[in-house]
Amino acid sequence: LFWSQKPNLRWQPEPVLNPTDDQTEAYKRHMIMQQHVYGGKLVIVNLVNQRGREKRVGGELDRVVLRAHLDFVRLNAFDFHKECQALNWGRLGILKEQLRGEITEFGCFRLNAFDFHKECQALNWGRLGILKEQLRGEITEFGCVCAFS
Repeated sequence: LFWSQKPNLRWQPEPVLNPTDDQTEAYKRHMIMQQHVYGGKLVIVNLVNQRGREKRVGGELDRVVLRAHLDFVRLNAFDFHKECQALNWGRLGILKEQLRGEITEFGCFRLNAFDFHKECQALNWGRLGILKEQLRGEITEFGCVCAFS
C-alpha cells in the first residue's frame, strides 16, 4: 500500500493513504511479480493494530486484497497489539494455528521474510511458498521453524 506518516512530536502520527486507484493496481503488479519470483501461493500476514490510527491502513489492505481478487493470495489478519499485549509472546501460537495449513503445505515457516528467497536457494530447498507479512517494530527476526507434523 502507498501511505505515509509525517514525523511530528506525537507518539503515532496519523497515516495518510494515497488515492485508491493507485493502491489496487500497484498491489496487483506487486503480487504478480512476487508469484513469478517465488511461485505458488502467497499469504499476507497483517499485523497492524485493528484499532486506532493503524486501523485505516489495515482496512485499506483488506479492501485492496478483496478488490484485486487474486486466487493465489490469502490475507490473514492478526491483531498483534491485542493478542500479544504485555509481552505475552505465547499468543503467537494463535497465529501459527491460523497459518497451519500453509505452513504444512509450504514446508517451512518464517516470520521475517527479508532475504528468505536467497536463503532458500542457498539451502537448495527448491520451490517454496513464501509467507509475506507486514512487520511491526515489536517483531524481530524469529528464523525458520519446521512444518507441523
